[in-house]
Amino acid sequence: MSSFETFQVRGLSLATDLRFAPELINEAIGILTATFGTDWLLAKDPGTASIPMGLGGHPLRRDLQLAGEVQVMNVLEIAEYLKTVPGATDPIVVANLKSAFGKTVLQLAFSDRLLLAGAQDVRLEPPVAAGRVGDIGFAIGGRQYIAECYSPTIAGRGDLPNEQIRLINAIMVVIKDYPGVVSVAIRLASPLMADHRKAITRAVRSATPESLTKPRLLRIANTVVSLGPSIRVGAGEDSALVLHDEFDGSGEPDSFARASYVRKSQAFKLTSRNLEGPTGSHVALWLDAETRARNSMKKPLERDLERLATKAERKLGQTRYVKSSGRLLVINSWIAHEFHRAAPESVERLKNKLVRAHRNVEGVLIVGRSWQHKLQRHRYLIHVVADAETTGGNFCNSLRSQESELVIPPILAR
Repeated sequence: MSSFETFQVRGLSLATDLRFAPELINEAIGILTATFGTDWLLAKDPGTASIPMGLGGHPLRRDLQLAGEVQVMNVLEIAEYLKTVPGATDPIVVANLKSAFGKTVLQLAFSDRLLLAGAQDVRLEPPVAAGRVGDIGFAIGGRQYIAECYSPTIAGRGDLPNEQIRLINAIMVVIKDYPGVVSVAIRLASPLMADHRKAITRAVRSATPESLTKPRLLRIANTVVSLGPSIRVGAGEDSALVLHDEFDGSGEPDSFARASYVRKSQAFKLTSRNLEGPTGSHVALWLDAETRARNSMKKPLERDLERLATKAERKLGQTRYVKSSGRLLVINSWIAHEFHRAAPESVERLKNKLVRAHRNVEGVLIVGRSWQHKLQRHRYLIHVVADAETTGGNFCNSLRSQESELVIPPILAR
C-alpha cells in the first residue's frame, strides 16, 4: 500500500470534477518524493491543543494529508513548477521550500510565468552584488534582469488580528470537552493585548461549570462575556446563539467559530467530500471600535501603500546586479485584491518611490493569489506599477495579460 494512499485515492476521485488528467496525481507523488524524500514528506508536524494531528505544520505536508479540492490543486501546481522551472530542484531551492515555503513558491510561480512569457536564461538564486543572491535572473531581448520576490508583513484588511484569533481558539479549547453545548459571546471594549486575552480565557474556564442551566454574564476589565446553554443544530443551520439579557448583541459579530460533528467513518473515508454534520458549542466575537475601524475594508489605502513602499524599498537593495541590468520587484500582498480602490495620486507616489527613484528599476508587480471557484484553479491577480515606455514595464504588462489565460494544471477537455 502506498504511503500516499489518502492523497492518491482522493486526488483520483477528484480528477473528473476538477478537470485534470488523472495521471498527474502519481506523477506529482513521484516528483515530490524525488525532490524532498518520502521520509520528509510523511513526517508528522507537532500538533497543538487547537491545531491537532499536525495540521499546523508545513503547508505541503498539510495539503498531502488533507487532500481536499484546494489542497490537491496546490500539490499539482507545485509539482508543475518543480518539473518546468530550471533549477527548481537544486539543493538550495529545496531547502528554501522546506524552511520558507510561501516565499519560495512565489519565486517558482513567477519563474514559470517568466518562461511562459518568453523570457530567456531564467534561473533561480542568481549571484548579485556584495556576495548576495537574487530570487530570479532572466533576460529580455539580450538584456539581463534580476527580480526579487517579496511578501511583506502588512496586516490585511478584514483579517482578524492575531490576539483575537488566539482568543477564539483558546475559548474553543476550553469548551470543546464540555458535556453540553455552550454559547459564548465576547464584546471587546479596547484592542486586545496578550495579558487581557489570557485573563478572559481564565475567566471563561473558571465560569464554565459541569452544568450550565442559564446564561451568565462576566466582566473582565471592560470586556463583557456571555455564557449560555445552547443546543446542537443540524448541518447548514445557524448556530443557536444564546445571550445574557444584559449583553449587547447589536450588530453582526466580527468573527464566529463553532464545533462541527461528523461520524468517524465518514471523516476518514478516503473519498469523502463536503463533510457536513450538526454543530454545537460556539464562540461569537465583537471587536472594539478602534480595531474594527483599523481593519475596515472601506478605509483608504493610502497609508497601507506608503508602508508597502517603505518596506519594499529596503528590498530593492537585494536586486543589484551590474549597472546595465534591469530590476523588477514582485510583491505578494493582500493589497493586490484592494488595489482597484487606490487613488491615482497614491499609485503615482508608489511609482515615484519604487521605480523612478531607483536606478534601473523598470517595474513592480503587486500580486495576490486566490482560488477561482468557477475555474477550480488558483490564479494571481497582478497589478503593474511601471512606466510603459520601458522594456521591463512592457514585459510586466505582458505577464499581467498572460495570467488571464494561464491554467495550472491544464484543464482536460471533456
